[in-house]
Amino acid sequence: MLYVDDMLIFTEEEDEAREIVSLLQKIYEIKDLGEAEYFLGIKISRPHKNRIELSQTKYIKELLERFGMQDCKPCSTPLTPTPTLYEQHERTADEQREMENVPYREAIGALLFLSTRTRPDIAVPVNVLAKHSNTPRPEHWRGVKRVLRYLSATAELTLCISNEVGEKETIVQCYVDADWAADSSDRSSRTGVLCTVNGNAVWWRSRKQNSIAVSTCEAEYMALFEGAKDVLWLRNEVCELGFCPKAQNSTVFHDNQSSISWTENPGLRKVKHVELRYNFSRDLVQKGIINLQYIPSDQNAADFLTKY
Repeated sequence: MLYVDDMLIFTEEEDEAREIVSLLQKIYEIKDLGEAEYFLGIKISRPHKNRIELSQTKYIKELLERFGMQDCKPCSTPLTPTPTLYEQHERTADEQREMENVPYREAIGALLFLSTRTRPDIAVPVNVLAKHSNTPRPEHWRGVKRVLRYLSATAELTLCISNEVGEKETIVQCYVDADWAADSSDRSSRTGVLCTVNGNAVWWRSRKQNSIAVSTCEAEYMALFEGAKDVLWLRNEVCELGFCPKAQNSTVFHDNQSSISWTENPGLRKVKHVELRYNFSRDLVQKGIINLQYIPSDQNAADFLTKY
């Protein structure tokens, strides 16, 4: 795995890694740092053979210092209860002057990096605050500072990747959820997707839906489209690493039975205003690439990616 001039080497045996390094040193001038400890700001720990822990504690502390929040009062949640935080309004002249020298975009960029690497718990507030990057108001900046206060309280949290039971087969699954018209500014719905490999969260997203759903069923149906795309991408990705799932299909867990029935039974509903691309998940079901399974909301791992 190569990112600019940083490289990670994955092998089953340490001798294989040394051999690869030796071959590369004959061609390029490289520095061998040994077993990976940090990669792109992510600390990599191995408490024991079958467990890896990823954290960004150092990055968070540097982030707090960069924005003068190192001595802030920690809080237990990243979301502010202020409903107007999510609404878009024109800024007054006073608000514009107040925000002139505030590093809002810089903070959002740093938080987006964090939310997409090891901290899915801040994905929703950061995504909501990011939509105000062009014209942030003082209350949006207070929202950013609340996220930083939450990170101050939870800086030591780690993302765990484990294979405690020694699972040999690669199992790719996905959890999908959606709210309905929760965004008071335009009544759009939000999709949450969380994909796992052998039960470990490796990919997640929280984003507004592009089309306005006129019912809960439609919002959930649109969310299935995003989940189907992501699980297909992840299956291809693990195959490139040599760990193709042996099972012919991957399970997508969803907590809305109406949208599951709609996907599995093409003739059940004919709704012309729903864009054709959302039928992508239906096509994957028919081809046997994915199968849908109902899961109660309180067991849906993607549920928190739709909550304001």
